[in-house]
Amino acid sequence: MPHELNFRDPGLLTPRQYYEWYEMPLARAFYEINQRGIHIDQGRLSVLRRDIISELDVRCQTISSQVGKTVIPQAPKGAKPNPLVLNLSSGPQIIEQLKAFGMKVPTKKRQDNTWSESSDEESLQSLLAETGNPFLKELLRVRELNKLLGTYVNVELESNTLYGSFFVTGTVTGRRSCRENFLGLGSNLQNQPKHTDLASRYRECLVARPQRIFVKCDQVSAEDWLVQGIIADQSGDRKGFNELLSGVDRHRKLAAFIFGKPESQCGKDPLTNADTPERFMGKKVRHAGNYDMEAFRFAGEMAKEGHVVKESFCQWLLERFHNADPGIKHVFHHYVQEQLRIHRTLTTPFGFTRQFFGLRDYGDNKKIMKEGYAQIPQGTVGTNTGFAILWLERYHPECVVLDDHDAVTLEVNDSVDDVLHAVEWLQEAFNRTIRLPRGLEFQIPIEVELGYNLNEMKAVKCALSNKAGLSLTYAGLKKPQAVPVPTTIGQPPPSSPRPASVISG
Repeated sequence: MPHELNFRDPGLLTPRQYYEWYEMPLARAFYEINQRGIHIDQGRLSVLRRDIISELDVRCQTISSQVGKTVIPQAPKGAKPNPLVLNLSSGPQIIEQLKAFGMKVPTKKRQDNTWSESSDEESLQSLLAETGNPFLKELLRVRELNKLLGTYVNVELESNTLYGSFFVTGTVTGRRSCRENFLGLGSNLQNQPKHTDLASRYRECLVARPQRIFVKCDQVSAEDWLVQGIIADQSGDRKGFNELLSGVDRHRKLAAFIFGKPESQCGKDPLTNADTPERFMGKKVRHAGNYDMEAFRFAGEMAKEGHVVKESFCQWLLERFHNADPGIKHVFHHYVQEQLRIHRTLTTPFGFTRQFFGLRDYGDNKKIMKEGYAQIPQGTVGTNTGFAILWLERYHPECVVLDDHDAVTLEVNDSVDDVLHAVEWLQEAFNRTIRLPRGLEFQIPIEVELGYNLNEMKAVKCALSNKAGLSLTYAGLKKPQAVPVPTTIGQPPPSSPRPASVISG
């Protein structure tokens, strides 16, 4: 690692510095991280696999009674279409079935500016939000089951470990991407499923190794810091920025404004700590409004997480959001538009620059503008996480196991002292100044969770400098029980064993 890099205040790096001091060292760090992987609880995974297969059978029988023909979740590879059998993974067959039900098939604009009928998940979620048709609900559940089974549950594993291969330049925004490694082992570790009952059960299978524990930290309201920071930096309007500084629950406050309710009714459930429906919608509409998401897509995103609402309601939510925070359109979006029109590039506070080649002087640039709204927040947060991982790998190697864009998960020895040290490391790793073009400076705060599997992580409620409070949180964790280890997991093992030494992620 070049000594010139200042982890606490990297400043605006030149393109060469960004490449030599950040991207290349981070790629080498991920070479080591890729070899660690995540341990799998084989017993839980086997039960989950059995339940998914059982539910697929029940769901297909239900759909069969709706459509009056045999239904299969997915056709064998290379099989020819059978008009007497409905393949729920076949786009053309699903479109034909939607027409048979009298539904208007969603359309999507292609790269050649033509429109074609679509049966992808986003389109079906939007159609479900509009119609509430039970066939669509069953179909989307089958696709969710199929996705989890094929992409995560039945992936090939090695030595009870789920591997992945992170790519430092995997996205245009500066975030990492992840996929199975070159040996065909594992899957995408970065985008593990979340927010559904199936996702929770799968994440329970991702466990810390014996005598180890997960210590995870998230950047709090990470992308919102960049959006409100740009508004404050460009216009001097610090209302939203000051709320972030003071620790106000902005999602609760926004929900109270939108629905005209007291804030006490728009926060989290005091017993379960889960979001109330109002807070959930406040959180979702903030993300949608920041990045200029259209109402039909917003409805689809809500439906993905089990909240089926009409497009007209989503449009109302977006209008209320922009009434509450007019600086999003008038300052943040305007700033991005001006940068793209004048320079055709956007640069993050750390120096990551992206050129937007598709802009046209007299054309429709709406899609590109939307990409631009996400560029600086996502690129900055992704780089901030990358710097933290570099620091951790330099000073405390062999602990990082996951990168979740705005979060990092460590696996450390299961003792209160090691947990306290890990929290201190994470605080130092994210101790970083972000400086905007007109001089506004800030740091994105972090929050920490502890746990023995990725679904049952317990949030640390006290200040991270409070060692007594951290110790109490650790003491309150439910210790994992030892379970017998089956001999196989995932897909059947290959006929010839792979030496562990060749696994490089």
